[in-house]
Amino acid sequence: MHPNNEDREPSCRPRAAQTAHGMRLDVDEQYTACGRPRSRWSDLGFQDLRDDEAFVVWLYRCWQHNEPTPYITEHRLSGMLRHDRLHVLLDDLLRLFKAYGRDPAMEQPLLGMPLLTWREETLLAMLTPAPLILGAHCDELARRCFTGLLAHGVELRPPQEMTRCGRDQLELAIARKLGGGWCGSD
Repeated sequence: MHPNNEDREPSCRPRAAQTAHGMRLDVDEQYTACGRPRSRWSDLGFQDLRDDEAFVVWLYRCWQHNEPTPYITEHRLSGMLRHDRLHVLLDDLLRLFKAYGRDPAMEQPLLGMPLLTWREETLLAMLTPAPLILGAHCDELARRCFTGLLAHGVELRPPQEMTRCGRDQLELAIARKLGGGWCGSD
């Protein structure tokens, strides 16, 4: 049992198993896949992403901060993206985000953070040819989004295949040294 929540399913460490459709990962939010305590930030930054990968993460971040209401946020996103080639996938992506849930590490002041959270990295992994399968109700939605993205010429890379250039981490370290940086970005 989780020490802070008795109702939570027991799982101290994530376990990976191969399935017919990809890699299945039982996720425990406190640990990485190799069993180390999980930091809120990945070492993957926006500069490591292709445009369409960055678009998915940006859209997920915008969706989370539904000011003043979720309906208005979704309406604004739809209007803003009405001429984008991926506009037709917006409803499916928003359904996936709702099923996947909010990222507890992503707070309003951190929307411009150049590093991805582990949850954002997991979201990208769910939308790849060999998807990360969470065993949750969002897996089928992720499959549907993947099919739609592929039909529109978008193929997201698995995060483990993305080269981490470190530029985002370096810029963040410099900003912190100069007294700037992002609030809560440790």
